[in-house]
Amino acid sequence: MATQNEGPNFSGVAAAAFDKFALVMLDTNGKFAKTTGVAGEDINVLATAQEAASAADEVKELRALNCVASAKVVAAVNNITVGQTLYTAASGRASNASTSGTAVGIAKQASSAAGDIIEMFPRPSRDDADVT
Repeated sequence: MATQNEGPNFSGVAAAAFDKFALVMLDTNGKFAKTTGVAGEDINVLATAQEAASAADEVKELRALNCVASAKVVAAVNNITVGQTLYTAASGRASNASTSGTAVGIAKQASSAAGDIIEMFPRPSRDDADVT
């Protein structure tokens, strides 16, 4: 049965463990997995995790990137500056390296250490043309 979600937050089933605020993508089984940072693999990034998943098949709250003004993400590196384009990176993190996966947003805050939680403005749309 088809369902519809009106808000920015929705429930999703974890494909494996992921951290709170990880960038997550829809896998071929309809579950959510953390992004890999590999170009071409992260084109289905849809949300940030609002809570951590410790194992597969846990139902967790996710926040859709296409209907929010901003979202929190985990920085992959320590040198993100305000205004830089952010890309998917390994372990569901966000990086300023354009050699990473798919562009997902613009940094609203800087990072001073890998693992920092920073705020970003999501990109309004992502499609195959965004894959680097």
